[in-house]
Amino acid sequence: MFSAVYERYRQSCLTADIKQAKLGIILLMGPLVFYVFNDYYFFGISTEFYCLAALRFGFLIFTVLILGYFNRLTSFWFYDRAIFLWGLVGVVITTLINASRPQNFLFHVIIVLSMIAITYFVIPQKHTNRTIIALGLTLGLVVNLFTGLQTIAISALISIFVSLALVNLVGFFISRQTESYRFSTFVSNEENYDLARLASENPDVILRVSKDKTILYFNPAAKQQFGQDISIGQPLPSYLSGDFLQRRNVEVNYNNKTYLFSAKLSEERGYVNLFGRDITERKKDEELLALHQVRLRSLLELNTMLDASEKELVNFALDAITKVTFSGFAFVGLLSEDESVMTIYSWSKEAMADCAVSDKPIHYPVAEAGLWAEPIRQRKPVFVDDYSVSLQNKHGLPQGHIPITRFMGVPVFEQNKIVAIGAVANKKDVYTEIDSLSINRLLTDMWRLFQRKVASERLAESSREIEAVNEKLRVSGSLVRHDVRNKLSIISGQAYLLKKKFSGKDDVVLGLSKIEHAVRESAKIFDFAKMYEQLGVEQLKYVDAEATVANAVALFPNIDFKVVNYCQGLNLLADSFLTQLFYNFIDNTVKYGKKTTMIKVYFEQIKSGELKLIYEDDGVGISAENKPHLFTEGFSTGGSTGFGLFL
Repeated sequence: MFSAVYERYRQSCLTADIKQAKLGIILLMGPLVFYVFNDYYFFGISTEFYCLAALRFGFLIFTVLILGYFNRLTSFWFYDRAIFLWGLVGVVITTLINASRPQNFLFHVIIVLSMIAITYFVIPQKHTNRTIIALGLTLGLVVNLFTGLQTIAISALISIFVSLALVNLVGFFISRQTESYRFSTFVSNEENYDLARLASENPDVILRVSKDKTILYFNPAAKQQFGQDISIGQPLPSYLSGDFLQRRNVEVNYNNKTYLFSAKLSEERGYVNLFGRDITERKKDEELLALHQVRLRSLLELNTMLDASEKELVNFALDAITKVTFSGFAFVGLLSEDESVMTIYSWSKEAMADCAVSDKPIHYPVAEAGLWAEPIRQRKPVFVDDYSVSLQNKHGLPQGHIPITRFMGVPVFEQNKIVAIGAVANKKDVYTEIDSLSINRLLTDMWRLFQRKVASERLAESSREIEAVNEKLRVSGSLVRHDVRNKLSIISGQAYLLKKKFSGKDDVVLGLSKIEHAVRESAKIFDFAKMYEQLGVEQLKYVDAEATVANAVALFPNIDFKVVNYCQGLNLLADSFLTQLFYNFIDNTVKYGKKTTMIKVYFEQIKSGELKLIYEDDGVGISAENKPHLFTEGFSTGGSTGFGLFL
């Protein structure tokens, strides 16, 4: 600890103390010489008077010099030491002054030392120190004067008193005014010192340059960032010579870092302050955010291209993977079913323009391929940061091919099978996992749109084929029904004539009646078939359920039971077959209800948006064994077709 204190003293105070000691010795040498000859008189005045005057004026001069030194100090520690030395010189001078008056020497020394002790250990306001010491010294000297009246001549007394009064009065006011000034300037100097340290301790770059861009000041951070390129008196380096007078914010790129410099021009003093901050990480974050936005926009736009052709989808995906990876070139290829052949679907425009290979193949056998096929063979993304080094399965580039510096290939999977590959090349920086994920996502979405488009086209083709078949069935069914109806009409006509002819023979008439009934049932079957052909063809629309039930009831003019219709205000999304449905229900009630006196149609709401439409009658009902077969194709308990409820 002692060595550290001494080293600090040696560096900061030793030189100043030597100068002060020299000055004190010079001031004391004159009075000491006069003391040797204190019994001699010059111009009628004793040497003691000259000695006292020299000491007073010497001490005044010393005080002025030391005050000037105070004003140059920038530390309270230095300030306190200087005051202590100043007081010590005052004690020495007081001792010399009182050397001829031993009776008062001790008293005066006690006063001076008390003032110094009070100043340093009691009074906290350091700026009042010198004033108090000056007052104490004056008091001590005046006491000395009046206690020595009997031994000093009257002529010398007046001169000494005037000397003491003038010198100490001037010293007092100088002390007072200088101390007040010193306190204000000392605080200002302390603040300025702290502000200066603020610039030196600032981690950002701070430069001050003249209008001709000569460096006037730089802080340690500037030296650390730009090294030997920064030196006072030298011009700004070329990479820093932006137009700071016109543009107050300039970005500077140096040593793989980006700095944002802000300029503050001082017109009056003719210099420019430059404040530079390392924004490399911020720029990377901004670029990453912008890249994410580009990726997101590309994905959103790709997924809206539902009507685009396959070529348009691939070209868009190709352009997107080139942009999001900042690559120079790219291609997209699709693999065959067995992954043995890749077909280049699209090259980037830059690759097509710059490539001088005359014969650009489209189909590439994977087994014979070089480095680009490694993602297929390894079944994972492949990164090549330096294409110039020797690599496994690297076949080299043909004459006129685009130079490759970096390469990345990404396979696209559907389940466990590779269906496509995306490759990019010549990015300035190395390719990353984020680049790989971006390509994979874009091409995966592209492939899904491919599959959706293929499925949509197949569905449309199937719909066209089904429509064609249905049309043929409708035409053939219409022709068959027409021809058969003609034949049935002939049968009905002949049966009618035969019944007239053999009206007396009951068994013949009964047989002919059965034939007529069969013809009518056959006609109903044809009507039902015609109606069924229209099932699902008619456009659905909202219909009034109450009116629909009423229309079905109107088709039975001779029913002898009551109809209760509780469907008021109910609208259903249906077609005209709803009327046929109610007709079938009522027809079954008429045929098989036997003792029916009432039918009721109503609805019940099950939950929000859903309801039950209920048809019931009070007839004999349906037996338990027949209920499971009601909606079975062809099931009937009477002479119907068995298709009504099934359909």
